[in-house]
Amino acid sequence: MKKILLLFTFLISLYNVNYAQCTNSISAGIIGADQTICFGYFPTAITQIVAPTNIIGTPTYKWEASVMASGPFTLMTGATNATYSFSIPLTQDVYLRRVITDAGIAPCNVAYSNVVHITVLPELMSGVIGTDETICAGTIPYTITEISAATGGTGTYTYQWQSDESGSFSNIFGAANATYIPTALTYTTQFRRLETSGMCGTVTSNIVTKTITIPEVVTVSINDPGQVCSESAPITFTATASTTGTGTLCYAWSLNGTLVGTNSAFFTYSPVLVGDNGKVLKVVVETTNSCNTGSKSASITLDIVNSVTPIVIISTPFNPLCEGFPISFNAIPANGGATPTYQWYVKPSGSAVASTVGTEYSSYSSASLHNGDQVYVELISSLICSANNPVASNIVTLNIKSVPRPSIVEGDQTVCVGSTATFTATTFMGNTVQWYYNGLPITGAKILTYTASHMGSYSIQEDNGACNAISPSVTLTIDPCGAFSTAITGPNPITPGEQDAVYSVFNQTGFSYDWSVTGGTIASGQNTNVVTVDWDNATSPVARTASTGYSISVTETNQANKTNTTTLDINTVATGISKSLSQAGITLFPNPATDAFSIEMPESGLSVSYEILDIAGLSVANGTFTSSTIGQQIPSDFGPGLYQVVLHYNNVVTVGRLSKVQ
Repeated sequence: MKKILLLFTFLISLYNVNYAQCTNSISAGIIGADQTICFGYFPTAITQIVAPTNIIGTPTYKWEASVMASGPFTLMTGATNATYSFSIPLTQDVYLRRVITDAGIAPCNVAYSNVVHITVLPELMSGVIGTDETICAGTIPYTITEISAATGGTGTYTYQWQSDESGSFSNIFGAANATYIPTALTYTTQFRRLETSGMCGTVTSNIVTKTITIPEVVTVSINDPGQVCSESAPITFTATASTTGTGTLCYAWSLNGTLVGTNSAFFTYSPVLVGDNGKVLKVVVETTNSCNTGSKSASITLDIVNSVTPIVIISTPFNPLCEGFPISFNAIPANGGATPTYQWYVKPSGSAVASTVGTEYSSYSSASLHNGDQVYVELISSLICSANNPVASNIVTLNIKSVPRPSIVEGDQTVCVGSTATFTATTFMGNTVQWYYNGLPITGAKILTYTASHMGSYSIQEDNGACNAISPSVTLTIDPCGAFSTAITGPNPITPGEQDAVYSVFNQTGFSYDWSVTGGTIASGQNTNVVTVDWDNATSPVARTASTGYSISVTETNQANKTNTTTLDINTVATGISKSLSQAGITLFPNPATDAFSIEMPESGLSVSYEILDIAGLSVANGTFTSSTIGQQIPSDFGPGLYQVVLHYNNVVTVGRLSKVQ
């Protein structure tokens, strides 16, 4: 803004007085004081500090102004008060004085006050900062410097920098220097500088814009043909690239690091040689944008192979096989690839045509095959470079035997107590047989005819060397038939001193039982059909010999009050010292047992013979073992019930009990 002479609209004329004609007889007083203001501001009102003196009448006031201290002074229109207030802001220095006129005194009735100087500081003008800049996102722009400084005002300045990245400027904390060093920017940002000069206020600089360019992101991929046969037709590879910006894409192809093509998204590879297998084909893509994130690349490894011939064989199942049972085959491929497929075939015996069996897997199983059937498979290799595809396997001819169908002629039978029943099996000649009692094999019962004496179920197993089957079971029922028991069953012979020996007769409804023993004591069961006996030995209070004097009797009384006495003479098993298992420190476990049981001896290195007796005193198992501290496991393939275990070692006979459960 230019400085001009302020022409007050209220200035009407020049007032000239010939001051030399008289000497003032009045005093104008004093008006105060000089002021310094900023450009365009209002000065404070000029007031009277010291009142005029020697006033006779009523004084009048006028105010005069000048742009120079020496004048000339110009009368200001309308300024007739003792105090002067400014109605417009000032833009240049002004000098003021007050003129007092006293009408009661003439002619020397005019007086002039002191001159008040209003100093107007230069207009505050903003400086210039620079410059605009375009940069990549995330980088630091250049320092914003001062091209020209602020002017005017008090001549001294303070600064505050502001930024705007969202539509409004805000102060930057701590940015109070003439220059500003920005931080890294991710958005386009405007900067400006506020310049403050004391009381003269604040002006704003020009705006500097730092424009952010977002880097282009380049992506690229190459089509992968997978496995390629050598000497095949040329292969064209395509680089599929994209960019988030507008830069031009540039391509560079290399094979194992050697440049083989540029400036094209396509590369044709020829000839196709197996020696190039494993080489790496790579494409690098760049963009012309200065803010490019950098080159992007993609690569594939060439998979070039020679043609191969697939092979498949199938395993031969164990022969002979059983008819009606599943038979499984497995295909073993070579050069079949990662995902081979299969087709299985069966050619029935006597047929010239093979049928597909509807499976595509590497294994095949069927329970419907017959003797003489032929089985093979065809392999379809998944390898691209495979010759003679599909290929057939070896042929397996099946040797399948029929499953035996044994039966028992007699069916269920019922006999009286003390009687036996005969069961006869029907089998194919030449096959082996095994009788079962209550589902367990009967030791030594391997003939077609079996004489049974125990109540329960019986069956027979037939085996043709490849297949076996068990017949339907038949049941033997023991009926008392109103007769007394003909025998006492229980351990016989015994070992003197043996404890907990169990003896029994057939239990009949309405019968009573009275037991007596010689050479022992009835421990439990009196008046029932089953008793437990503790036998004496040479160390017991009743001294007896080791070979004589032992017997057990039972008197049965029926509903008609008729009685019958049955006696069982008890023999001893051996001479020498006799002990129970517990006396000898021998452990029988588990007891009860299921399949097998173990005998653990107190010392090792002993040659021990054993015999297992059933409740009727019949031997069901025997053998010899060398004892050790860890015991000896003995199979127990005899039926459930109570059994006597008799051990012979070092001229000692040791007896114990074993419970067998199914």
